Amino acid sequence: MKNLVVCFVILLLPVFLLAQDSSNSKLSLTVGTELNMLPVVDPSLSDSSGSSLSIAPYIKIQSLSGIGIKAQGYLLAGGPQPGYYMTSLTPFYSMENKKISFDLSYSHFFISDNKALYYTPITNEIYTALTFKGTNISPTGGVDLGFGTDTTNQANTSAFDINIFLGVMHSFNWDLSDNVSLNFSPKLLLNIGTDRYFEFLRSTGFITHSKNPKKIVKTKLHGINSRRNATTTSLPSIAFNNLELNTDFNFSIGQFTVEPEVSLFAPFGSDQGGVFGYWQLGVSYKFGK
Repeated sequence: MKNLVVCFVILLLPVFLLAQDSSNSKLSLTVGTELNMLPVVDPSLSDSSGSSLSIAPYIKIQSLSGIGIKAQGYLLAGGPQPGYYMTSLTPFYSMENKKISFDLSYSHFFISDNKALYYTPITNEIYTALTFKGTNISPTGGVDLGFGTDTTNQANTSAFDINIFLGVMHSFNWDLSDNVSLNFSPKLLLNIGTDRYFEFLRSTGFITHSKNPKKIVKTKLHGINSRRNATTTSLPSIAFNNLELNTDFNFSIGQFTVEPEVSLFAPFGSDQGGVFGYWQLGVSYKFGK
């Protein structure tokens, strides 16, 4: 998996070189936080399930060329072991014009020893997404690859998960005044992937924020100390996992933004149950252009 990181850096190198030649060298600084629900377990019980509010403050620096970096911390507000559970560091490139929108990023997850969390061997992510902007319907899609090392059963083996998402979207934009704007972007996506592990990948919120990830993840998550007892007897292949309806609102007043997001998922396969969903609320303030 180290070779994937090297390849990713090589892919980003031309982008960074172009950015150095650009006259648009001004930087913007954004601070904010994201709120959502995270499934947790009680390590003192043989089998338990629950959820806790996750609070994730972040700071993001980005140049006008589209290159930036984001650092984010994650806290549990309740549950059997409240407090810090993870930090993520994400260098990225983002580009948007009248015709396309493109995102490319690498993230590393520094996960703490918080035993209220489900165990995950996925500590790295490479994410890319592309949208072709149309007058009415905009086709969109991308690939989200997670990888790391599985340390269960006193072994150190490579682990990876992949999610491919394809769909359509449309953006409604309203300028309510010179300083106030509203954007509403409904999106319909098909998620195709492996779903082997509990993970914090950008495109698999249907795992990370589900009330019962045991019905989704294709490994066996044991109830007691489940952070360290995730096993699988085979590597599940890529499959059609679910159909996602996502609605994202973006309300801005000057440099201040509130962004609520809701997703509903219709899973394929009777073992995952019926339709389920999750929500997220983002609040941020941007300094600079």
